[in-house]
Parts: sequence; C-alpha cells; structure tokens
Amino acid sequence: MGYGVGYVCKKCKNEKYILYEIGFLDSSYEDNNFKNLIEVGETEELQNIDQLLKFIELENVHIKHNYKHDAYICPKCKNIHNKFRYTLISNNKRFIPKYKCNYCGSKLKIKKKNEDFIITCDECGSNKFEKNTQFIRWD
Repeated sequence: MGYGVGYVCKKCKNEKYILYEIGFLDSSYEDNNFKNLIEVGETEELQNIDQLLKFIELENVHIKHNYKHDAYICPKCKNIHNKFRYTLISNNKRFIPKYKCNYCGSKLKIKKKNEDFIITCDECGSNKFEKNTQFIRWD
C-alpha cells in the first residue's frame, strides 16, 4: 500500500505531496512494459534517459521487485522531489535512474529518514510550507 504526506504553501495554498511505496497501479511494471518508465523519464528530465532507451533494448530485461515512489533530495539546494525509484536488470548489467533537481539541475539523491529539506512552490516560488494534517493512503 502506498502512502503520502501533504504540504500546503502558506502564501498561495498550493498543495504538494510526497508519495512513498507502491499501489496496485504500479504493478504494471512487472509485465516488463517499460513504456511508462520512458514516459516518466522524459517528463522527470531523467539525466540518463539515453542509457534507459538502450538498456531496454537488451535481452531478458526485467525490473527488480523493490521499485517504489520515494523522496529524493537535492544536495545543493535541499529541495525535496518525488520520484519513482527502480532498478532494471539484464543478465549481469543494471540500470538505475539518475534524476536532476527541477530548480538547480544538480543530481538528486535518495532522502535519508531525518534529513532536512525545503519545498519550493511551483506556483509562486515561496518556500514557506506547512505540513497538511491529512495522511494519504492508496490501494
């Protein structure tokens, strides 16, 4: 079951959610239909999208079963991002997505449990957010 935490911009009331884990809709990746991963990679500005496209052409490509939505953080500007974490495997080769920060372009890393972060509002640019009291669960 997936869950998420919501945040609300104090300035413009825009909401931002950080999603974790997976839901029933994410199970389509087990069928080795990687069209969705390509689309996500293009919209998320995956740094290694060309490597992903080449990797999918290899034989016996499958997704490791630890895929999930997760929080990533920019080591430079400390902005938090929500990305889909996965590993593709083909024989003894691996592909792991490398995402970049939407705000400064730095390579993102997986957020550690107690690591401090900021949220920048995509609507007004403010970084004054408060945690929404609602906890989201899906599937």
